[in-house]
Amino acid sequence: MERVLDGGMVRSSVAHSAYAELHAHSAYSFLDGASIPEELVEEAARLGLRALALTDHDGLYGAVRFAEAAAEFGVRTVFGAELSLGSGARTEAPDPPGPHLLVLARGPEGYRRLSRQLAAAHLAGGQKGKPRYAIDALTEAAGGHWHILTGCRKGQTEALATAGTLGCFGMSRREALWAAGQASRRGGPRC
Repeated sequence: MERVLDGGMVRSSVAHSAYAELHAHSAYSFLDGASIPEELVEEAARLGLRALALTDHDGLYGAVRFAEAAAEFGVRTVFGAELSLGSGARTEAPDPPGPHLLVLARGPEGYRRLSRQLAAAHLAGGQKGKPRYAIDALTEAAGGHWHILTGCRKGQTEALATAGTLGCFGMSRREALWAAGQASRRGGPRC
């Protein structure tokens, strides 16, 4: 496979892989991601990945650049965000404390619902870098249009499952507890 970006030829030495990276941060995740969306897509294409999810912290900041690069390289897109559920600002220090919820949009409706919740959280937070999410609003907004991932080391899935909250995200309590248990048996959730 060959693609051209900024005048340079990129060759994939790997046949298309069934693997897709579902938790990638770009440079738009301050102090967490280092690569711009185009670089992430270029590397995914070089590795032969068929799909890539961009999950920046608390926003869809790189979505347009990500989508444009993915179209150029023939990589499928998955849009999402890692929601910071803690009370601290993401911009104050590297790896700030607090739980996360990793959300992937299931199609255009899921994207629209996620975008609305991100905007509402930033408005509710009252200052830059401190979104405030309401779990009840998130569960209502999800409406079966989101996938919630369990793999982040600061993931909130286990706590929400124990509280019975994940049912609104399209998981039964039993499914959510099973997923949380699987993560625990693997030595704990990992990013």
